[in-house]
Amino acid sequence: MKKIAKSLFKSFIPSRWVQYHSGSDRTVCLTFDDGPHPNTEMILSILGKFQVKASFFLSGCQVKKYPELAKQISIAGHFMGNHFFDHVSVNNLDAEKVRRQVEDTEIIVRDTTGSAIRAVRPPYGDWNLSFFWYAVTSGRKVIFWSLDSEDGDPENSTLQSIEERCKPLRGGDIVLMHEDNPHTLEALPNIIRSAQARGLTFTTVGN
Repeated sequence: MKKIAKSLFKSFIPSRWVQYHSGSDRTVCLTFDDGPHPNTEMILSILGKFQVKASFFLSGCQVKKYPELAKQISIAGHFMGNHFFDHVSVNNLDAEKVRRQVEDTEIIVRDTTGSAIRAVRPPYGDWNLSFFWYAVTSGRKVIFWSLDSEDGDPENSTLQSIEERCKPLRGGDIVLMHEDNPHTLEALPNIIRSAQARGLTFTTVGN
């Protein structure tokens, strides 16, 4: 049922409210969730080496823990979005708690980096009508993904599994990855090289 509902959203919800694709059949968006994390510096180094801009969906609790890494993401010119303060599913929150998760994250990102963020990716990709109503009526854009690298659990993923998941990378894809998986760091250069070899370019969400 959830897949059917998301399919309907893809068809009928305006792109100014919800984004599932990069916006062009010649571009790809790399997105990283759950940071900042000690791996952030290496991710930024790899992206810098290939001159690629990516999108980072930050958790407020992680920004509080690693403020300097959040600043580095901002200074490097990458897109920053909201991944809730405590990485909790909207299905476990009432409307007021959802609002606080989102707005508290915006506040700490702004106070830490000087940058305002308005895009939001709900943890686990979970959503409900109350969340969408809040996001849309408050002028926030919801960002999902079209390709999941399935690296969310470092114990149950490998370099090979991540690269295999990303082999069908196509123009228009938004790729879901996570900052806390060391295998993602290993796979990232080959993912970028493979896409560039096929003439794809990288952009950030919202473009």
